[in-house]
Amino acid sequence: MHGKESERNVQEIQDNPNSNRLKVVRGDILNFELLKNVIKDQDYVFHFAALPSHRLALKKPRDYALIDLIGTINMNGDLKWDSEKLHISE
Repeated sequence: MHGKESERNVQEIQDNPNSNRLKVVRGDILNFELLKNVIKDQDYVFHFAALPSHRLALKKPRDYALIDLIGTINMNGDLKWDSEKLHISE
């Protein structure tokens, strides 16, 4: 579940002159093994997986909760990621 807005956000980041220092990974925030491999040995992680649309939350509340809550728990809780190095989009 991702929409045009999230793709625009990623494109804006990649258009930044300093983007050569960033690695954009598209994947499932609920895929624990992927997350474990992706964040290994990284200095910082920016988590843009949240679903911003409340309209979607009303249509698919379970999907919304899984992605927004469990995905963030995967990043910050279960992986014991240093919360000072994890940046979550709002």
